[in-house]
This record gives sequence, C-alpha cells and structure tokens, in this order.
Amino acid sequence: LMRRPLPAPAARWLARAAERRPVRVARAVADAVVPDLLDLSAQAAFYFFGALFALPLVIVPLVGLVGDETRALGWLLDQLRWALPPDSYALVRGVVEEVLAAPDAPGVLSIGALLTLWTGRSGFAGLMRAVNRAYGVRETRPVWRTQLVAIGLVLGTGALVLVA
Repeated sequence: LMRRPLPAPAARWLARAAERRPVRVARAVADAVVPDLLDLSAQAAFYFFGALFALPLVIVPLVGLVGDETRALGWLLDQLRWALPPDSYALVRGVVEEVLAAPDAPGVLSIGALLTLWTGRSGFAGLMRAVNRAYGVRETRPVWRTQLVAIGLVLGTGALVLVA
C-alpha cells in the first residue's frame, strides 16, 4: 500500500522529536498502528450504516400511531433528498414508498424494529471490540453480557434521539 507523506510541518516535528526521544516516538507510532483496528472500525461502521436503512421502517409507522403517517413519510423523504445523490434518492424513495405505503404491511414496525435492533447491536458490539483492541484490554465479560450491553446502548441511543 502507498501511504501519503506527512505534511512538511508534521514531518519536521516528527524528525525533531525522533532525534530527542527516539524510543518514545517509536513506541507512540507502534501504539498508533494497532493491528486490525481499521478492520474493526470498518465493521462497526458497516453495521451502523445498515441500521440507518432499517430505521425508517420503525420511525414512519411509529409516528403514524401518534400523528399523520403521510406527513412523517414526506418529512423523511425530504431529509433523504437532502442527504442522498439524486439517483440514490429515487431508488430509496421508490422502495420506502412501496414498503411503507402498502396497506397490507402491518408488520413493518416489528420487522423494522428487529432489523434496527440487530444491526445497531452489531455496530455497538463491533465498536466495543475496536475500543478494547485499541486500549489493549482483553474482554472478560461473557458473550451474553456484552450483547445485552450493546442492546442497552441501542435502546439508550434511540431514547436520546427521540428526546432530542
């Protein structure tokens, strides 16, 4: 792999620091490049991004229970239009309208909640593994406990988003 060279001020600072404290600089560089850290962070990002696709399946029917579902769907599509390129927006809009506007889709809320919970849990579990790896901490909790903590983080984050 080709790495980009450091900017000139950073390269000069690193060279001066290496002359004064070569062992500390070498140790800091070695600690900064943790094996598998990029892989673990990419895994967490993938699951969090997957949770974003399942989230509208929860938000629109949930808002439909309290308020106007078509208004909520319109607001969601307006937000997506701002965030996505035009071709992607057209594809997502077709799928979202087809799934959420279908009259024979009563289980969309439960399926969306399960998908969001599963992908969000996987994202938080991956994030916990990445942080443990970055700090050199060995996981001592049983698997079921880490999964419950991850589910709690998903529910807590969801509650914070709803309150905000």
